[in-house]
Amino acid sequence: MLYQELKNDGVQAHLIDLDRLKRTCRFVLPMLLAIAKLVTLIRREKIDIVHANSLWALKFCTIASLITGVPTVAMIHAYPKIHSRVKRMFHILTRRFCYRRAKRIVAVSNALKDALVADNAPPTKVIVIPNGVEAEWFVRSAQQPADRV
Repeated sequence: MLYQELKNDGVQAHLIDLDRLKRTCRFVLPMLLAIAKLVTLIRREKIDIVHANSLWALKFCTIASLITGVPTVAMIHAYPKIHSRVKRMFHILTRRFCYRRAKRIVAVSNALKDALVADNAPPTKVIVIPNGVEAEWFVRSAQQPADRV
Protein backbone atom coordinates (compact mmCIF):
# COMPACT_ATOMS: atom_id res chain seq x y z
CA MET A 1 0.00 0.00 0.00
CA LEU A 2 1.32 3.42 -0.97
CA TYR A 3 0.48 4.87 2.45
CA GLN A 4 2.70 2.34 4.24
CA GLU A 5 5.55 2.81 1.74
CA LEU A 6 5.46 6.56 2.30
CA LYS A 7 5.51 6.08 6.08
CA ASN A 8 8.45 3.64 5.77
CA ASP A 9 10.35 6.22 3.70
CA GLY A 10 9.83 8.85 6.40
CA VAL A 11 7.20 10.83 4.50
CA GLN A 12 4.46 12.21 6.71
CA ALA A 13 1.21 10.81 5.32
CA HIS A 14 -2.29 10.52 6.74
CA LEU A 15 -4.90 7.96 5.75
CA ILE A 16 -8.63 8.30 6.24
CA ASP A 17 -10.16 4.93 5.40
CA LEU A 18 -13.32 5.53 3.39
CA ASP A 19 -13.77 1.93 2.22
CA ARG A 20 -15.87 0.95 5.22
CA LEU A 21 -18.24 3.85 4.46
CA LYS A 22 -19.15 2.24 1.15
CA ARG A 23 -20.94 -0.45 3.13
CA THR A 24 -22.75 2.15 5.25
CA CYS A 25 -23.37 4.80 2.60
CA ARG A 26 -27.00 5.11 3.64
CA PHE A 27 -25.96 6.65 6.92
CA VAL A 28 -25.15 10.34 6.81
CA LEU A 29 -23.45 10.48 10.21
CA PRO A 30 -20.39 8.34 9.28
CA MET A 31 -19.89 10.46 6.17
CA LEU A 32 -20.11 13.70 8.11
CA LEU A 33 -17.66 12.34 10.68
CA ALA A 34 -15.19 11.42 7.91
CA ILE A 35 -15.45 14.93 6.45
CA ALA A 36 -15.01 16.48 9.91
CA LYS A 37 -11.95 14.30 10.50
CA LEU A 38 -10.48 15.39 7.16
CA VAL A 39 -11.17 19.09 7.82
CA THR A 40 -9.60 18.81 11.29
CA LEU A 41 -6.53 17.07 9.86
CA ILE A 42 -6.11 19.69 7.10
CA ARG A 43 -6.28 22.53 9.59
CA ARG A 44 -4.16 20.92 12.33
CA GLU A 45 -1.36 19.83 10.00
CA LYS A 46 -1.60 22.93 7.78
CA ILE A 47 -1.91 20.71 4.72
CA ASP A 48 -1.33 22.43 1.36
CA ILE A 49 -3.05 19.93 -0.94
CA VAL A 50 -5.34 16.93 -0.56
CA HIS A 51 -4.98 13.84 -2.75
CA ALA A 52 -8.22 11.97 -3.49
CA ASN A 53 -7.39 8.47 -4.73
CA SER A 54 -10.82 7.68 -6.24
CA LEU A 55 -14.08 9.23 -7.35
CA TRP A 56 -15.55 8.11 -4.00
CA ALA A 57 -12.83 9.92 -2.02
CA LEU A 58 -13.12 12.97 -4.28
CA LYS A 59 -16.61 13.67 -2.96
CA PHE A 60 -15.33 13.89 0.63
CA CYS A 61 -12.26 15.87 -0.36
CA THR A 62 -14.33 18.35 -2.36
CA ILE A 63 -16.48 19.18 0.66
CA ALA A 64 -13.37 19.51 2.84
CA SER A 65 -11.82 21.73 0.17
CA LEU A 66 -14.86 24.01 0.19
CA ILE A 67 -14.61 24.35 3.97
CA THR A 68 -10.83 24.83 4.21
CA GLY A 69 -9.90 26.38 0.87
CA VAL A 70 -7.19 23.72 0.37
CA PRO A 71 -7.07 22.44 -3.25
CA THR A 72 -7.73 18.82 -4.14
CA VAL A 73 -6.00 16.69 -6.76
CA ALA A 74 -7.93 13.59 -7.84
CA MET A 75 -6.28 10.37 -9.03
CA ILE A 76 -8.88 8.36 -10.92
CA HIS A 77 -8.14 4.68 -11.55
CA ALA A 78 -11.51 3.50 -12.88
CA TYR A 79 -14.81 4.82 -14.12
CA PRO A 80 -17.79 3.15 -12.44
CA LYS A 81 -20.89 1.91 -14.18
CA ILE A 82 -23.96 2.63 -12.06
CA HIS A 83 -27.15 0.91 -13.12
CA SER A 84 -29.80 2.40 -10.83
CA ARG A 85 -31.28 5.49 -12.50
CA VAL A 86 -31.57 7.46 -9.24
CA LYS A 87 -28.03 6.60 -8.13
CA ARG A 88 -26.69 7.34 -11.59
CA MET A 89 -28.23 10.84 -11.61
CA PHE A 90 -26.94 11.55 -8.10
CA HIS A 91 -23.42 10.45 -9.02
CA ILE A 92 -23.44 12.36 -12.32
CA LEU A 93 -24.36 15.59 -10.55
CA THR A 94 -21.89 15.14 -7.68
CA ARG A 95 -19.05 14.12 -10.01
CA ARG A 96 -19.55 17.16 -12.23
CA PHE A 97 -19.46 19.43 -9.20
CA CYS A 98 -16.31 17.70 -7.90
CA TYR A 99 -14.59 17.86 -11.30
CA ARG A 100 -15.04 21.61 -11.43
CA ARG A 101 -13.75 22.10 -7.88
CA ALA A 102 -10.65 19.90 -8.31
CA LYS A 103 -7.36 21.64 -9.02
CA ARG A 104 -6.26 18.78 -11.27
CA ILE A 105 -7.64 15.35 -12.25
CA VAL A 106 -5.16 12.58 -12.99
CA ALA A 107 -6.35 9.66 -15.14
CA VAL A 108 -4.31 6.46 -15.44
CA SER A 109 -5.01 6.04 -19.17
CA ASN A 110 -6.09 7.98 -22.24
CA ALA A 111 -9.29 5.92 -22.39
CA LEU A 112 -10.12 6.95 -18.82
CA LYS A 113 -9.35 10.58 -19.64
CA ASP A 114 -11.76 10.38 -22.57
CA ALA A 115 -14.46 8.90 -20.29
CA LEU A 116 -13.94 11.64 -17.70
CA VAL A 117 -14.10 14.39 -20.34
CA ALA A 118 -17.25 12.78 -21.78
CA ASP A 119 -18.62 12.95 -18.21
CA ASN A 120 -18.03 16.75 -18.29
CA ALA A 121 -14.69 16.90 -16.52
CA PRO A 122 -12.96 20.05 -17.83
CA PRO A 123 -10.41 18.81 -20.43
CA THR A 124 -7.85 21.38 -19.28
CA LYS A 125 -7.86 19.86 -15.78
CA VAL A 126 -7.45 16.21 -16.83
CA ILE A 127 -3.94 14.85 -17.34
CA VAL A 128 -2.78 11.28 -17.94
CA ILE A 129 -0.16 9.62 -15.74
CA PRO A 130 -0.12 5.85 -16.35
CA ASN A 131 0.23 3.48 -13.41
CA GLY A 132 3.84 2.69 -12.61
CA VAL A 133 5.27 -0.76 -13.14
CA GLU A 134 8.08 -2.37 -11.14
CA ALA A 135 10.37 -3.17 -14.13
CA GLU A 136 12.77 -5.19 -11.96
CA TRP A 137 10.05 -7.81 -11.41
CA PHE A 138 9.96 -8.53 -15.15
CA VAL A 139 13.75 -8.81 -15.36
CA ARG A 140 13.80 -11.34 -12.50
CA SER A 141 10.95 -13.30 -14.10
CA ALA A 142 12.73 -13.46 -17.45
CA GLN A 143 15.91 -14.79 -15.82
CA GLN A 144 14.14 -17.60 -13.96
CA PRO A 145 13.19 -20.78 -15.83
CA ALA A 146 9.50 -21.15 -16.56
CA ASP A 147 7.58 -23.72 -14.52
CA ARG A 148 5.52 -24.68 -17.52
CA VAL A 149 5.27 -23.93 -21.18
